[in-house]
Amino acid sequence: MRSRHCSADPGLIPGLECPVCQELKDCEQHQCRHGHVLCAECDERLQRRHCPICRMDLGPLDEAIRCRSQEVPPRPPSALSSQQH
Repeated sequence: MRSRHCSADPGLIPGLECPVCQELKDCEQHQCRHGHVLCAECDERLQRRHCPICRMDLGPLDEAIRCRSQEVPPRPPSALSSQQH
């Protein structure tokens, strides 16, 4: 899985940073059954499949719960070009 750092200002989107890498990325986001969210890249690298917040067992990676509501939508090209001026 390949991701890049998000172009959104982290100050505008509080709470979307991954608790493992402390970054805001525009990749898939996974969550535990209690709703704690982490980026899919960190989820893949966990040696023990437990939530980094509550330590709940996350189960197999291929059954990860995707949290689409926490995923940062890509910015349209027009929004990016207007910021460069």
